Amino acid sequence: MQGPLVPVSDLDEKPVEKDDVKNLQTFDCNSCKNNSISTQDIDKAVAAAPEVAPDKSDFLIKEVDALAGASTPGQVDLSIKETIEKKVQRSMSIVLTLSKSSQSRRTKYKQFDMSSTTPAPVVLIIGCGIAGPVFGILLKQKGYNPVVFEKVSELGDAGASLMLMSNGLKVLQLIGVAEHVTAESTPVQSLVESTSRGELLGSSDLPGSFRGKYGQPLAGIKRSSVNLTLKNTLLRRSIELREGWELSGITEEQDSVTAYFSGDRSVTGSFLIGCDGIKSVTRRVLLEAKGITEGSPLYTGLTQTAGISKAPEGLLTPAAMRNWYADGTHVIAYPISKTHVSWAITQRETNEAAETWRPYRREELAHQKRQLCGLLDEWNPAVTEMICAAERIIKFGLFDREELAASQWYSKRCILVGDAAHPTSPHLGQGANQALEDCFHLCQALPDLVPGGESHQEAVVLLGPSLGESIFKPYAEKRQSRTAHLVKGAREMGEHRTASGETACRLRDDMIREKYIDESLLASRMDELLREPF
Repeated sequence: MQGPLVPVSDLDEKPVEKDDVKNLQTFDCNSCKNNSISTQDIDKAVAAAPEVAPDKSDFLIKEVDALAGASTPGQVDLSIKETIEKKVQRSMSIVLTLSKSSQSRRTKYKQFDMSSTTPAPVVLIIGCGIAGPVFGILLKQKGYNPVVFEKVSELGDAGASLMLMSNGLKVLQLIGVAEHVTAESTPVQSLVESTSRGELLGSSDLPGSFRGKYGQPLAGIKRSSVNLTLKNTLLRRSIELREGWELSGITEEQDSVTAYFSGDRSVTGSFLIGCDGIKSVTRRVLLEAKGITEGSPLYTGLTQTAGISKAPEGLLTPAAMRNWYADGTHVIAYPISKTHVSWAITQRETNEAAETWRPYRREELAHQKRQLCGLLDEWNPAVTEMICAAERIIKFGLFDREELAASQWYSKRCILVGDAAHPTSPHLGQGANQALEDCFHLCQALPDLVPGGESHQEAVVLLGPSLGESIFKPYAEKRQSRTAHLVKGAREMGEHRTASGETACRLRDDMIREKYIDESLLASRMDELLREPF
């Protein structure tokens, strides 16, 4: 596998030219186009200049010493070496470590093809929502060098909340974040479903047992709080985050991938993970390479108006996920802290509402409250009290996309995860949780890169030209069936919840009542969601 020897753009302000490399008679500097000198380039140079370097490991030592400015072979000026290392670290490239021992330098050349002395492969992660930073942290733990790219210049206070279920929280526990979520939130203990006027359709205390059964509870949390926590965790783990880098294109080689960004910037890595959501540029590029042109996301005919409110007294105890139903309208609410609840009103609307994720401004908030309270005028007073207490309101359309076959999730060096692969409506509360399952399963599929480990060379082979077929394909085939099933289920749940017409509403309400008659059946349905990914 080709790997860069020296990140030459970081040794000087310009790429190293042929004449800058001492002792080379002929140098096919293909890699200088990518600002690096590779093992293949060294091999070509050795073959062209045998009289200079009968032993190619000696030749390599001389050229590295020359690039580093050594006065005599094998003796590198420490101040120059330190300058090189600092420049390389700043640019996220390879830190050049030069040994004073001739024998150890020879060993480094012999093991250069991604051996235990070779720097960790760079993984390009597109998107810093939920999956992107989690992937970055998990990959860093496995010995990779992840870099996360986010198109916005600074992560803001976007969206409303997330319901993180046991399956998702188990993954967050692996990176030390689950405890923060459950400490900030008030984990759900009950399910309560009612008509809009407050007539009870069914209830269960089953969620109170989830922590004991699955290791994690159900917990709602403000979306921006999760985003900020994950971002800060990235930075504490010394994982580079580049904000204001909007992906525009991708090119792939047999063992590398280059991502192109706004501002005429590009970065090359070993492979790329697209975590860039329902409007994924990664997805568009991969599909276009397969001859598929995909349009905009598909409007489902439903909108959501979501908000965060100080909880009315009647909604604080028990800590419950509550659902209310009326003709063509559904309301859900759950706690996101000791004092506040997050809620969402789903209704059928012909006109699309774009997904801007911008909350209504202070001057707009009072008008929106009046409108919503008018819509819910005859509902349970606890619902209207909750709406009137809103501190934040945001409205957006619900969109999804056509299902992708597993073979469309990946290419030679790229893989889609989360909403980039399987965007879903929110009615099962599984969007973020399925993205987190993706993180776990893909990271499990990728080899550990433990320096000096017995299986290191095997890991190197898996990350070579066969990466797409050996790792991405089995992963996609494993995940596609589960996510497709849940995406379909979420669409059906949205239709079910917003049933329209007297007959359809009566049928919906009867089905909800029936669901709670046998709690073992309810437990079995929840188990399908929560027992994964481990």
